[in-house]
Amino acid sequence: MPEELLARTFGAFESLVALTVAIGSLVAPPVIDLLGIRGALVVLGLVAPTLVALSWRRLRKIDASIPHRDEEIGVLNKVSMFRPLPMPAIDSLALHLGHAHIAAGQEVFHQGHDGDRFYVIQDGEAEVIGDGRLIRTLGRGDGFGEIALLHDAPRTTTVRARTPLELYTLDRRDFVVTIGGYQSSAREANTLVDDRLREFTPAGGPTT
Repeated sequence: MPEELLARTFGAFESLVALTVAIGSLVAPPVIDLLGIRGALVVLGLVAPTLVALSWRRLRKIDASIPHRDEEIGVLNKVSMFRPLPMPAIDSLALHLGHAHIAAGQEVFHQGHDGDRFYVIQDGEAEVIGDGRLIRTLGRGDGFGEIALLHDAPRTTTVRARTPLELYTLDRRDFVVTIGGYQSSAREANTLVDDRLREFTPAGGPTT
């Protein structure tokens, strides 16, 4: 669910809780008078199971999606700047993930180009190349592309698939809003950016 709708959603949920409590307080007395306490407990107690039965197909579909979400959350938790995030924030990131496949030898992005996505490696290996030389190799659970997003700057390096790559992707807004919303993650991200810029600074100087 879009974050801008969450407040309204929780408000509607709380209103629904209050409404059902009010309905229950009005319905319970006449049902007890009609059926007695035992009968009222049986009849009113069947409401929730009946609703579950009517929603069974939808509930099964939700259950089926959980193992897939668990895998995505497991990979996201390997990214250092995501580790301090609370579980609801990680779950929200998992909901917004995109997917990309990059063939071996192809570039994910090129040094100097604009950046609009953050990437996490689901499977495979990638090479980070700066000014034509190999800087490092990335593998499963490694994230990359944060400098351009956090500093609104061009890509400082080229990232190329060393093997076929399966990537999770996050667009700029979801990444920046989540990282910027938690001081612990923001500190971790800034530390990572500083370390990477110390490891390699483009020939034209830092683009931060």
